[in-house]
Amino acid sequence: MRLTRPLLALLALTVLAAAGGGVVIRKGPLPVEADWHARAQAWFDSADEKARKQQMRAAGRALKQPCKYCHTKTFDGYTDKLDISRQMLALSAEHQVGCDDCHSGKVEYTELGVVAGAMWQISREQKVFCDHCHVKGARFEKLTKEGDAFQPEWAQRKAALLKAVVEAQPASTPAEPAAP
Repeated sequence: MRLTRPLLALLALTVLAAAGGGVVIRKGPLPVEADWHARAQAWFDSADEKARKQQMRAAGRALKQPCKYCHTKTFDGYTDKLDISRQMLALSAEHQVGCDDCHSGKVEYTELGVVAGAMWQISREQKVFCDHCHVKGARFEKLTKEGDAFQPEWAQRKAALLKAVVEAQPASTPAEPAAP
């Protein structure tokens, strides 16, 4: 079955609701406490301020968000997006994925983004980092032994969620025959 954008959106909401008791992935406790600031620094290719600003602009373009999404208007502080931004920068650097690998604009996600959101909720449940199940630097494509062991449970969760998505779709009606 090919997942269309509406199906992906419904799947995302269903996955997040089932996996974490809610659909909001940007709030709530972190999977485990960490120095997200230090981990996020690995995202930057350079210590040069100009180069860092260019990278941040590229991230803003991927998210279709202006600088003030994370920074205050005067750039002397940060918005409430600081924590999630640091987490996403750290995970991006550690797993070699770019912002646009998961995000498709302000509120839309790619298929990887939908799955990553569900897995983020699971990591919160289990109080582990992504690298508990995923090999760092492998774009979430290789699993650790713990990730391999979790596959049967994930397959069951995913199958149940896909079934719910399909059942929630309205039945298609046959097209009207063309007029002669």
